[in-house]
Amino acid sequence: MKKFISGLVLGLGISAASVGYASDTVQIYLFNARYMFNGEEKIVEDPYKSLNYEGHIYLPIRFIAENTGLQVNYDELLQTVSVKASPVYISKSSAITLAKSTDKLNNDVRWEAQFIDIHRNDSNSQLMDRAVWKVNGLYPAGNKTIVTLDAETGEQFSLTKLEAWGEVIPPTPDMGLVYGLAVNALLKSDPGLTREMKYIAVDPTGLKDLGEGDMEEILQSLNGNGVLVMKASFDELKAKGMVRDVNALEGVLLIVEKVVYAKDSILIDGYIFKTGLAAASSRITIQRDGEGWRISSVQGRGVS
Repeated sequence: MKKFISGLVLGLGISAASVGYASDTVQIYLFNARYMFNGEEKIVEDPYKSLNYEGHIYLPIRFIAENTGLQVNYDELLQTVSVKASPVYISKSSAITLAKSTDKLNNDVRWEAQFIDIHRNDSNSQLMDRAVWKVNGLYPAGNKTIVTLDAETGEQFSLTKLEAWGEVIPPTPDMGLVYGLAVNALLKSDPGLTREMKYIAVDPTGLKDLGEGDMEEILQSLNGNGVLVMKASFDELKAKGMVRDVNALEGVLLIVEKVVYAKDSILIDGYIFKTGLAAASSRITIQRDGEGWRISSVQGRGVS
């Protein structure tokens, strides 16, 4: 008897209202019950049914689970029903809204979100069996930002936690020095773009994990070029009237797109922007050198 009822309430299905099991005969009644979930009415219909047996109502547990965010499985061999919580994820539009809140000053960014379900076997990883929203923002100047969010809570992760070559490695406290090396490498990557430049602007958008005084250290590292050095995004330059037609600058804009930490090195992707038709992208590897850092390689990634 119990076996029959277990199969029924799991939605495995029956074809008659009266059944025989072994030497027993029972009378049950199937009906379409109405249920309320958080104030919203749901009607149990095929393939699920509620049943009445001797005045007791038996519920289709799989239907209940599906409407309450639970996962249910039936082990026929063990005759065991297992129920566990199923994650509820924030929506794509909510993920984009949260990503936008990280850069409230820029209204012209184009945002796209991708859902990623992560399953990792690294016991040291803080991202084991976790789903995330990866939200990409494309700025008018062509630079990009990536905001990674916990798909359940909306908490923002550092990009490094997802892409640090299988490890979760904290940033170095020397980020002012590291970014200073990187932006100087970007500046030197294409001498043609810096000819007759009137200023150097550093976009702070992609400079993650900055400590107190790091931004000033980055700007000071560029002071030897004989021109004005400032912190500004493309939109901020535009608001100051420093962007001409066809997105052309009289100076250059240095942009960091991506930062990945490894054990003894840091990989930085970025580019130098002059106009919408003139920019050079580079991948820079910065290596630990004793108690300091040095550039170990600069690879050009294309000129537009």
